[in-house]
Amino acid sequence: MSQLESNSPDTPKRLDEKARLHSFAQLSLFNLQPEERFNRLVELARHITQSQAAMFSLIDEDRQWIKAQVGIAIPPLPREWSICSHTLNQPSGILMVEDTHKDDRFENHPLVTKDPHIRSYLGCQIKSHSNYALGTLCVFDQSPRTYSQAQIHELTMLADIISSDIWRDQQLIEAHRDLLQKTLYDPLTGLPCQQLFIQKLTTICEQYSAQNYQLLMLNIQRFRIVNRIYGHSRGDKILQIFSQILEQVSPEHAFISRLRDDRFTILYRLDEEQDESMLLIRLRTFLEHPPIENEPSLTICASVGVAKITPEFNIPDELINQVSTAMHAAPDLSKGISVESFEPSQETHLARSFEIENKLAQAIEKNQFEMLYQPIVRLKDGQMSGFEALIRWPWKENEYISPMEFIPVAENSGLIKSLTRWIIRKTCTDFARIHDKLPESVYMSVNISSADLLDPRFTDDVLDVLRKNNLPAQNLKLEVTEHSVISDLKTAIEQMKILQQSGIRFAIDDFGTGHASLRYLQLLPAAYLKIDRSFIGGVTELERDAAITRATIALAHSLNKNVIAEGVEKWEQAEFLRAHQAEYAQGWFYAKPMPIEELANYRPPQFPEESD
Repeated sequence: MSQLESNSPDTPKRLDEKARLHSFAQLSLFNLQPEERFNRLVELARHITQSQAAMFSLIDEDRQWIKAQVGIAIPPLPREWSICSHTLNQPSGILMVEDTHKDDRFENHPLVTKDPHIRSYLGCQIKSHSNYALGTLCVFDQSPRTYSQAQIHELTMLADIISSDIWRDQQLIEAHRDLLQKTLYDPLTGLPCQQLFIQKLTTICEQYSAQNYQLLMLNIQRFRIVNRIYGHSRGDKILQIFSQILEQVSPEHAFISRLRDDRFTILYRLDEEQDESMLLIRLRTFLEHPPIENEPSLTICASVGVAKITPEFNIPDELINQVSTAMHAAPDLSKGISVESFEPSQETHLARSFEIENKLAQAIEKNQFEMLYQPIVRLKDGQMSGFEALIRWPWKENEYISPMEFIPVAENSGLIKSLTRWIIRKTCTDFARIHDKLPESVYMSVNISSADLLDPRFTDDVLDVLRKNNLPAQNLKLEVTEHSVISDLKTAIEQMKILQQSGIRFAIDDFGTGHASLRYLQLLPAAYLKIDRSFIGGVTELERDAAITRATIALAHSLNKNVIAEGVEKWEQAEFLRAHQAEYAQGWFYAKPMPIEELANYRPPQFPEESD
């Protein structure tokens, strides 16, 4: 041990040292290096006390940091060698030593016995806003002396000025930090915003594109619907839960950001032993049962676009555009995630979707759609039981756009409720024109979306249209898909029951193509189950389709639901369905969709008479 170390006195620490250090830690962004802006105040301190030297320093747990000094220079010191550290412990905030050679605390102190040979010292505390000592403003000489009360008072005032400057600086630092936080970080989720994401992506592309990075862009399917129907507070809660899920499933060093609305990104490096699909597998598992408090039936579904960053594919703007295009190309699901990697054809699809969206609102306003009606036939006697309303959109001359194309656009753009209201008004008006020409029991079937079913105003709107057209509620059947009810099962069931009480009936459409389960079928108040056409087409040629159809009919009957088979195009298919006790069928074998006027005179084809 050196002579200097052996002669270093132990510097006492006050009982509130922990609190003082906590206050010091609040200055974590404060510059601990010397600053010229304090030189004038330190020079003024030396002048008013007529001292040889003056110094302003900050003292943390282990070190004295010199911020400004004039006269005799002292280098930054370990705290145990600091005379100023003793000043921190003075209840009065002031330490005055007239002669260090006559003070037991300092007579053997290395700063007294060696350079700079301090003989007299006066120090005042520099305090935090919470009144803890952060450091000192001190003066000292190489000869004994006494300091007057006026000098002590004036030095204390200078120390207070420095304390105020530090506090003001800290406020500015915190305000700037808060501004950066609000500008660069999303206040709802705490995730980095778009600016930081672009900076990070640019750095990765410029410096690390050969290190196997992957970029995901994600959005929450039907999020606009959630916001419109349930309000922004629930939407915000879902965004927070979704961001937490992303943080849980992502690799430790992944960069996760929220760009805007419901759009998020994950940028991460693929390890050698990590399969690129592992994150997606974890995400799918979490989204199957998201932790939404008091909403066990509300699910979160995500569309995910994927792109790899390589030396050949590392231009940030192109990456963002292409991963966004892939995300938009991912199909809607009722739960979990839908993943797409970029393909050039997706850009064409996305451009067409934008074109459709831009024209859709105008088409609704100007009644540019057409409605056709396809009979639904009762298999046991071959009579028309009802008919399904089918929408057509004349797009260009001699060209119609399929509902399979524009309905998803309407759902994603938030126009689906306006479109459904138009359909219900139009179909009820049409039905009213021929209602007296049809048997009293004949019903009209109309497809609705999840946005309609979850809209609390939907019931009143539908019943109002029925009243205006003098149509009994029993003559209307609403078709919902598995997809639309599973997204929020509880609310869907409640709304269906309200409509059912008025006399409106329900059918589960496209059964077998989604995520249906026996539990859902048991809970849903639907009287009908429609078997998707994809199974009916092969019932007479493919044993698999025949087996699925037979099982579906049996399942429906066990739940006291009637069966409607879609897409019947051949007599043999109709005969198969009738033989296996399906109640109803529709398809081109019976009739193509037709205008409402033709429906009044429609007569279904009859089965051939069975031979003896």
